[in-house]
Amino acid sequence: MELIMVMQNYLRYFLFTWHFLYFFAIPGCVWYVYLDDKEAAEEQQRRIPEKYLLTGTLISPIGAWLAMYISRHKVSKQKFWNGLYCSIFLHFCLYIYAKGEEWI
Repeated sequence: MELIMVMQNYLRYFLFTWHFLYFFAIPGCVWYVYLDDKEAAEEQQRRIPEKYLLTGTLISPIGAWLAMYISRHKVSKQKFWNGLYCSIFLHFCLYIYAKGEEWI
């Protein structure tokens, strides 16, 4: 019973911290922007500028990768793949910087 209480407290902590934003909310928003652009492209409507999509890629490589992989949008554009790789590298460097010497 005590283990269940500990798990519930951990779940509450996880859902209301930055982890929830970083792993769910922000990637979900980036994915939505990619999907909205794909729907606009299919319906020959006004599109979202690529600079905004690339900015979303820099903010959340998880959401951009999910949108590119699952919905197959912008997969043939090399600059989006380059932006995705740069974003992953940038986030990795920020993680190492934030952890400092304890990580190395």
